Amino acid sequence: MNMREETNEYTLKLEGVNKNYTNAQVLKNINLKIPQGIIYGFIGENGAGKSTTMDIICGLKKPSSGKVIFCGKELNYDDERESIGCLPQQPKFYSYMKVREYLDFILSLSPSKETSFSRDELLSIVGLKDASNKTVKTLSGGMLQRLGIAVAICNNPKLVILDEPTSALDPEGRREVMNIIKGLKERDMTVFFSTHLLKDAENICDYITIIHKGEILTSTTLSSLKEEYSSCYYEVVFDGDREKKNYPQFIKSIEQNEEKTLIFVDNSLKDERELFRYLLSLNTPIKSFVKKEVSLEDIFFTLIKGGPLK
Repeated sequence: MNMREETNEYTLKLEGVNKNYTNAQVLKNINLKIPQGIIYGFIGENGAGKSTTMDIICGLKKPSSGKVIFCGKELNYDDERESIGCLPQQPKFYSYMKVREYLDFILSLSPSKETSFSRDELLSIVGLKDASNKTVKTLSGGMLQRLGIAVAICNNPKLVILDEPTSALDPEGRREVMNIIKGLKERDMTVFFSTHLLKDAENICDYITIIHKGEILTSTTLSSLKEEYSSCYYEVVFDGDREKKNYPQFIKSIEQNEEKTLIFVDNSLKDERELFRYLLSLNTPIKSFVKKEVSLEDIFFTLIKGGPLK
């Protein structure tokens, strides 16, 4: 447990948040606690309820019931507008403006100029200094997303909400945005971002919440989640059909996946040489033998399917 947890310093809490429409309940008793100064990943498939939750936090929608607590007080978005920065999944810009002109325009609207970043500071933070004289319509997808982040953080907010910030980007664009998010954490901003790209979340998140069909399945630190589902499996390729025989107790299951055999083991296996001796006893030559660690993607699909991790 880190110091932020011990002192109960939470930037944001959701308590029993529900959202109902005429024919559907899209959020069901959402409870979240988001500590200060961390990167918090909000993970789910498309339609799971991520964007609705973020719209409620950003004041774009009202919950049907429940509370949103920001820095210890029930959120009144009009009072806290300067402290929360939001980037929607598909941000819109004035495409005819130059990048520097657009940021000047946004900053001119800020009511808190004494705490806002300057234009040049924003350009530096999001890596757009060299593009400051380009018109917005000429920017790549990654550059547009970085410009959107600059707009979201212009007031130097305590909380930054990013809805699927990397979903439409190529690998280089995703890497650049992930590095910017890490930089926001270093400035003691709390970053709450949604994604269905599990590798991105696994690379940078401190905390993870998995939402499925409007319900929270798990909400914990990434390290705790991996510890809870700690497991590994071995990927084996045999040169021919393996002999069928009973397997030892440390093997939980064996699956055939195309030309590969996947062997799932439990914690009673202390020395993988025991497994290798068993494989040799099958009297089939082994072409490869590779240990694989369980990933966030493995955990995610286990949880949404409702079964145990193999």
